Amino acid sequence: PTTPSMKSSRLYPSFLVAAAVAMLLLTVARADERDTSAIKFSDPAKPGVLKVAIASGDVQIRGTDAAEITVQSDLKPDKPAERPDGLRVLTSSSSYSLTEKNNVAVLSYGVDSWSGNGGSFVIAVPRATSVIVSCTYGGDVSVADLSGSIEVKGLNGEVNLDNISGAAAVETLNGEIKASVRELAAGQPLSLVSINGEVTLCLPAAAKANVRLRTHNGSILTDFDDKALVTKTESIRTAGGRIRVHTRAPRAA
Repeated sequence: PTTPSMKSSRLYPSFLVAAAVAMLLLTVARADERDTSAIKFSDPAKPGVLKVAIASGDVQIRGTDAAEITVQSDLKPDKPAERPDGLRVLTSSSSYSLTEKNNVAVLSYGVDSWSGNGGSFVIAVPRATSVIVSCTYGGDVSVADLSGSIEVKGLNGEVNLDNISGAAAVETLNGEIKASVRELAAGQPLSLVSINGEVTLCLPAAAKANVRLRTHNGSILTDFDDKALVTKTESIRTAGGRIRVHTRAPRAA
């Protein structure tokens, strides 16, 4: 005979399978809901600038051979409808704006009227584009395969730069910074600053540069040979992280 407890034990695995399938379908449905928008620079023959200003959220930027900027997001682009009273909506907490003028594209979300919800942005740009990213409250930022200059300012979140070859300036309060440089351009500085978090910098083995490293409450590590990286100590200050400097194998763009 089948007891109630036996029925329960047989039904429980089926319930788990059903729940798992439901979660999978829900995940796929959410992925399909991502919106895609595109915009072009006024003069595609010249390198453009992309400025990203968001209150909170994750930003992924990658250089491609395409001539336009494409944005994939779980948010909708701001397309204000005409109001009967003739007024225009300047801000919206549930959408982002994407505009372009004089070869400067601007993506903005939640900066003036933050609703507390973060957004996710996957952005493709021409490889020579320079990018400026600002995350007011927090979020992870990744930038890859660019030859233009990079500037990132954040509060809480990791910053990853991969396969870059232009100038880079990164500042974050709480979060790790990882940067992998394909080649050092003459006269192009790299500045990586984290108040609380590790900083990892990977350079080409044949790179020639002057490097200044400073840490508070942390250590500085490198795998460069002492003949390749000649060091001297200017001052010792000890408050939040560890710095690593590595060699990296050359990689094609």
